[in-house]
Amino acid sequence: MNKINYLLIALLCLLCVINTPINAESDELIIKVKIGSGSEFNLKSETGFEVCVNGSEIMSINAKDVVITNNNGLMVKTGAGFFGPYQNATIKSTNNATHYNNHIYNGSFYIVNEKNALVNAVNLENYIYSVVASEMGSSFEPEALKAQAVAARSYAYSNMNKFIQEGFNLSNDIYSQIYDGSKNVNSKIKAAVDATKGLYAKYAGQVINATYSSSNGGVIASSDDVWGNSYPYLIAKFDPFSMNTPNVNWSYELSKDNLDSLIATITNKKNFNSIELVKNNLGRVETVNVVYADGKSEISSNKFRSLLGSTNLKSTLFDIKGSTNKNLNLVFSNGGGKNEEAVDIIVLDDKPTTVNPIQLKLENVKKNDAAIVSSISAANSTFTFYGKGFGHGVGLSQYGANEMAKKGMDFLSIIDFYFPGTEVEGLND
Repeated sequence: MNKINYLLIALLCLLCVINTPINAESDELIIKVKIGSGSEFNLKSETGFEVCVNGSEIMSINAKDVVITNNNGLMVKTGAGFFGPYQNATIKSTNNATHYNNHIYNGSFYIVNEKNALVNAVNLENYIYSVVASEMGSSFEPEALKAQAVAARSYAYSNMNKFIQEGFNLSNDIYSQIYDGSKNVNSKIKAAVDATKGLYAKYAGQVINATYSSSNGGVIASSDDVWGNSYPYLIAKFDPFSMNTPNVNWSYELSKDNLDSLIATITNKKNFNSIELVKNNLGRVETVNVVYADGKSEISSNKFRSLLGSTNLKSTLFDIKGSTNKNLNLVFSNGGGKNEEAVDIIVLDDKPTTVNPIQLKLENVKKNDAAIVSSISAANSTFTFYGKGFGHGVGLSQYGANEMAKKGMDFLSIIDFYFPGTEVEGLND
């Protein structure tokens, strides 16, 4: 057999593994999650392993410690030697609990050789157990956990093709959903997930892209503002439940020289004169204008946040201490009705201290002046950014959901608030 024909057969075998049809029922749907990168992977089991081809077991391996690689098929190395290569093959622990990288995973495993990726193929509901435990945790209220389960299940289903060209559905990190196997999954988590089994948030009959973050700080961001894609259920609005949640207030200080150097990596200029923060009328920064002697350089708020570090500049709901507001005579599409003389905008109170925590306040302005811009001169030697919230702020606020649950609201009310216009129902309803 020539080399080209051999590679074609190998590719077809790989596609058979990664493109398992999606079944309609949650207890049958399999999610393929990338959990590691490398050329070889060490797996452990208390009971040994089995190798399956096309879902059928072809051999058992008594070893409790194996190393798997992909070399024209799945290769399994044990103390007794090598097994394989096996085409279109997966490996799993016989007790459905495989240890990898200090975590325990259910389901089976295969390697996408082109991407050096270890993929865990796991039942959807087991996957949701892990996501709820990893993303929210059992300290949250039961109804908040249920809302998280519905959001996580909906997100997984609507993003099944996110990485399909790379040989898997989702990753186990912030680029999809945090997935740590069975770690921290307890009876409280399972009860919340089980109570919502098979339920999805849907808009116009379609499962939604149910995004979420830790806390929006009191202002939900729209998907259009953050990612440039518009969804009718991912809109900007005020969120009273997320204003005073744990760890909602933050500040970050850096020197003018360090800030200038960071900005220069984007603008290719040094020695800025001032910085302007252009905000929407809900107080979120949309654009950062860096003013130089020869003009302005515009940076999106998300790119600016990444530039300073998303764990430093924790959200786009921020300001700079000592800045002054000025009027640019801009109009936002959501800045009030046509016949209104004035609108209320939301601004941050400039008191970033533990004694006077950062507060949101309303400021009444003329309708055509609804865009307020914070401006600060480069004369300062240090810049203190302060704000509220943690994360992109689009969709569900996890701490906000918890506050709603504490007030007696159920998971359906939580989903309805954060994803307006949606219905919670089964996949085929």
